[in-house]
Amino acid sequence: MTDINLILVATPEDIRQSLATFNAEAKHFLRLARSLLRDTTYWIHDADTQLFGPAKFVGFAGMSLAKYQEARNHHYTGARFDGNVTRRAIESALQTSFAYDQHLPRSCGHGVNP
Repeated sequence: MTDINLILVATPEDIRQSLATFNAEAKHFLRLARSLLRDTTYWIHDADTQLFGPAKFVGFAGMSLAKYQEARNHHYTGARFDGNVTRRAIESALQTSFAYDQHLPRSCGHGVNP
């Protein structure tokens, strides 16, 4: 098995692409998607498309749920597979910080819009 190479997002377009991928693939990876929905604190929401996704997924350029599962299983190189790393990459790409959003459930109360 070849390790996947994790690359952090650098632009709002990278973020939108990862959001689109997460939303398109979630129905095919239900167990993983449910785990992310349950355990994620930092969320990305695109008001234009109404798509949302977990920062730890969306913070990697070219991410897919299959790649995410491999990274979870420690089969990766490149950027560190860490939610704090992806959160900072997203904030840098968007030039804004995550903020508490009272409209999100308590368990996922921090969001940012690309």
